[in-house]
Amino acid sequence: MYVTAALGQWQGPVGPVPAGLAKWPADEELYTLCPSCGRVYRDSVIEEMGTAPVAFRVDVTAGPIAEALRIHWNLSAEE
Repeated sequence: MYVTAALGQWQGPVGPVPAGLAKWPADEELYTLCPSCGRVYRDSVIEEMGTAPVAFRVDVTAGPIAEALRIHWNLSAEE
């Protein structure tokens, strides 16, 4: 099972999506999130064009994305 915590999406075996997580996008696009500013980039555009235009922005200061980032950094600090 793989979970992209920052975007709250689920990728795993066929079956029900756990509560609180979104289904994996039909286009299977992967994104990169800048945890400090909230800019999100499409990985396929970066690979294809060699540039990183911003696809969209998210709030990294509050809500589930902020909580996921906090958990990630706390776990990383423990390693």
